[in-house]
Amino acid sequence: MGRAQLAIQKGDDELAREALSRKATAAEQAETLGNQLEAQTNSLNQLCVSSLYFDSRSSLLRLQFSTVCIFFVCILHCSCPIFLMHGFPGNVF
Repeated sequence: MGRAQLAIQKGDDELAREALSRKATAAEQAETLGNQLEAQTNSLNQLCVSSLYFDSRSSLLRLQFSTVCIFFVCILHCSCPIFLMHGFPGNVF
């Protein structure tokens, strides 16, 4: 049995109105919190997707950077047969 019903049974209409008012306020707050939870969940999901994208992107950039570094080491040392086969001079610098 709800508080409003108990208050009505006791003949206290003012207390019944107060109980109904508090119940309505609590329901509004619950709905607001539910909406906020849904929005936060969506934001968290989007953050996870973005994090995975940037992680894969940074891995790709690290791989490309390593490839460029290897390329320049080969050019500087001229010990890479691929460069010698394609006509790169023995001493570039």
